[in-house]
Amino acid sequence: MSSSKSNAVVLTLVMIVMIVGAAMYFLGGEVKSDKYVIRQEFLTGKMSAITNEGWYFKFGYVTEFQISDIIWFSADAEEGRERDESIRVRFNDGASAQISGSVRFILPTDPDELIKLKKQFGNFERIKKELVIQVVNEAIYLTASLMSSK
Repeated sequence: MSSSKSNAVVLTLVMIVMIVGAAMYFLGGEVKSDKYVIRQEFLTGKMSAITNEGWYFKFGYVTEFQISDIIWFSADAEEGRERDESIRVRFNDGASAQISGSVRFILPTDPDELIKLKKQFGNFERIKKELVIQVVNEAIYLTASLMSSK
């Protein structure tokens, strides 16, 4: 085999490896241990949830959700944000207070439930803000009104 033919074979193999690598990068995705993936197929629109770690075929729209997160509601800048996010409550004896704390939440592992969350809220930040934070705030506020400040 002549030198020019061997160079052409090597160049062809390098090009094939590059094309396959690029195809895997753009058409494949990886589900990491701290994420779930909701995939909506490009042509059909069918949604599926991928909850196991590993590689998947990514032909369509992909949304990643964190499996869990912590919500802080605190006046302390080292717990959450720099602004006061504590929850103001009023007790049944008329006294009021600021409640600080944190809540860890975990998304469901059931693919159908994840798809429902995706359809209703769209992304993880909206789940966190419009579902979890809202429910936590209401639960603390309503529970405080059942208690005395003493």
